[in-house]
Amino acid sequence: MPESEDEAMDFWDVLWTVTGAGLILLMLVDVFYTLLYPHGSGPVCRTIMRGCWHLS
Repeated sequence: MPESEDEAMDFWDVLWTVTGAGLILLMLVDVFYTLLYPHGSGPVCRTIMRGCWHLS
């Protein structure tokens, strides 16, 4: 048991760490999918392009 709250990671630290790791993993999967299947693009890339198209 930690001595004080400063020594323990609180809920938000864990949440931001897991979210950041998940985003990095998602981007790596998208890059490798794009490299392995050059006829198409990764699902994240496609979603970003579609969103930009709708905004413009």
